[in-house]
Amino acid sequence: MTSFSADWLALREPADRGARPRQLLDWLRPSLRAVGPLRILDLATGTGSNLRYLVPRIGGTQQWTLADHDQELLDAIPSRLGAWARQQSFELRGDASGLRLQGAALECRIERVRVDLASHLESIDFRNFDLVTTAAFLDLVSAPWLQDLVRRCAESGCAVLFALSYDGRTEFTPSEAEDALVLKLVNRHQHTDKGFGPALGPDSAPRCVEFLRDLGYDVRTESSDWHIDASQPQLQQGLLAGWAGAAAVMASAEAARIRDWCDRRLAYVEGGRSQLKVGHLDVAARLR
Repeated sequence: MTSFSADWLALREPADRGARPRQLLDWLRPSLRAVGPLRILDLATGTGSNLRYLVPRIGGTQQWTLADHDQELLDAIPSRLGAWARQQSFELRGDASGLRLQGAALECRIERVRVDLASHLESIDFRNFDLVTTAAFLDLVSAPWLQDLVRRCAESGCAVLFALSYDGRTEFTPSEAEDALVLKLVNRHQHTDKGFGPALGPDSAPRCVEFLRDLGYDVRTESSDWHIDASQPQLQQGLLAGWAGAAAVMASAEAARIRDWCDRRLAYVEGGRSQLKVGHLDVAARLR
């Protein structure tokens, strides 16, 4: 399964937070009424950025299960949550059953679970949850895996909120002649196996919408594009280096041309001239 470092996840979190549309959560809210705490499953949680975004926006009493295959990322969650909680004037405590987050208008219990989502999704009992959510994950999975996930959600009556699926669109400013070539190669690389079978890549959100509707969900989508400017040079540098590496894997004969493209784009970043728009799509669904 593809892994991401805690440092990279921290680098992208502000861009993720700034991109997400509020209206999808507002649309879902009527379907999120629960007798007790709202029970939320966060798949491929990383260091918990999705929780940090959603908890204060949902409010009330919540119970989160954070699932990921990477123990190091799960272990990093208390410190990441602690720093964030202090900024939000929340209190974070740990006890034998997990973490407890409290604020003026919310109370949240948090459990961390290590699970290989690629091969052991069935180990999660979806009947224990009201909402299933994930962020920046669906583009890594295969169509059969995603269809299985959606089926489990539907059979258990869960609402879903799947955020920040890459949709294949990227705009570079200033433009370069090789931009289209590199983007085409990157999008091809997005379809390679990331541990779940051939990945859906930019097709993940449209296919997810199709699967959800087939199973009786009302579905809404909203763009959640990154708009990255000169104030985020490290994020731009990381993206450009990653894209250049992926493109070169798909077209080794073009490696020198791609490397030169990357050097020029990095020079724009260094000079404070580079801007990137990276397309993402959020999907929300509730059963009819």
